Amino acid sequence: MRLYVCSALVRQAAPLSDPSSEDMLTNAMHDDVLSMAIMQHFPGCHIHETLGAGGVSACFAAEMDDCTEVAVKVTRKGYRTAGTNIESFAETEKEMYEMLQDRRIAITPRMLGNGTLDIAGASHPFMVMQRLGTCLSDTEGLTKAAFIRYALDMLHCLELLHSTGLVHTDVKPANFCRSNFTKHHVHHCDHAPFSLEDSCHDDRGLSVRIIDLGNCQERPSPEQALDRAVSFFGTPDYAGRDAIYWKYPGPGDDLESLAYSFLYMWNGSLPWQFSGEGCNGEEIQEMLQERDVRWKQAVGDGNTVPAFIQKIHKYAIGLHACEIPRYSIVREYIKGAAQEKSLPRSLSDRLRAPSSSGPAAEESTKSLRKRPAAQRTEQTPCKKAKRLPYVRRKVVPAAPLLAHAFHFAAEE
Repeated sequence: MRLYVCSALVRQAAPLSDPSSEDMLTNAMHDDVLSMAIMQHFPGCHIHETLGAGGVSACFAAEMDDCTEVAVKVTRKGYRTAGTNIESFAETEKEMYEMLQDRRIAITPRMLGNGTLDIAGASHPFMVMQRLGTCLSDTEGLTKAAFIRYALDMLHCLELLHSTGLVHTDVKPANFCRSNFTKHHVHHCDHAPFSLEDSCHDDRGLSVRIIDLGNCQERPSPEQALDRAVSFFGTPDYAGRDAIYWKYPGPGDDLESLAYSFLYMWNGSLPWQFSGEGCNGEEIQEMLQERDVRWKQAVGDGNTVPAFIQKIHKYAIGLHACEIPRYSIVREYIKGAAQEKSLPRSLSDRLRAPSSSGPAAEESTKSLRKRPAAQRTEQTPCKKAKRLPYVRRKVVPAAPLLAHAFHFAAEE
């Protein structure tokens, strides 16, 4: 059986330094085409900034007339997951949000509305959602206490999602966002009361939310677990290793991806980096095999992969595709991060690299080490700014925003 690869699953958002990305952001700030289309379906919603764009969708920051901050996700229609009954990623994601909200499982942003936009002769599904904070791929200033709280809550999000019979299939730091949106990024859980006995059973108090549910799959049955999958699921940097063998992803694959996500959050990087852009099935298989080799090398050097992440990884790859994990075991492994001698590298590097040299700088570094963990982020509380009334921006003639965001090609 041939391996079908949906390129939409492995594309990454263009970096901000890329000229095409800069053009997209410029048009997002000045082109009212998207705002006008949104307001026909969702009155009072004003687009004002691009949050990110990928091969399947783009997400925009918006503001309602009552000054409520929201996010608008616009999806390019037409992508289809081979071999499944899923009509499109957008439709699947909408159904996932509705199902979770109906069951009062608060692990995602709240969906406030949805519909279909007609822009430049093409139809594009959209969703208006609760605005969340930054995603967990931003690890700057992450302390050990913050890491443990985020990690426990990421696991709890997956546990609740798996309890519905679904598998996310694309677990990575970029698909988890901090629950509280603030214009000034602060690690809120650094300053909140925290105990390693906390197991976060109350999903309403989670510090993170999981996003991008458009590629969710049902947990495979024992019969399906023996078959070969017809699609590659996930992002090469984080996908479960069973993807190498073309197997259907199960909850264990999500946990394996979670282990790689923890490694990125702990170190600020991964021992590998694959783009997945324009790759066919064989090339993605080679990337995953290369990643497996680099993982073993990283474990072997004794410094790159903390012991608690190694335990999570070993447990995850030992699970069958249809097997339900014992999340309490993984939770205890995560709490083991408190016993690690090394700090997350993003903080360790700052402690070892003072802004100036000499005795004064060394003394400054020592004093920073002595400060409680809750104060090491060097953040100062920001005064609540007075919100100015919304002023509509002048329409600047430009190509439609979505054409820049997606670089549309003719639908096949």
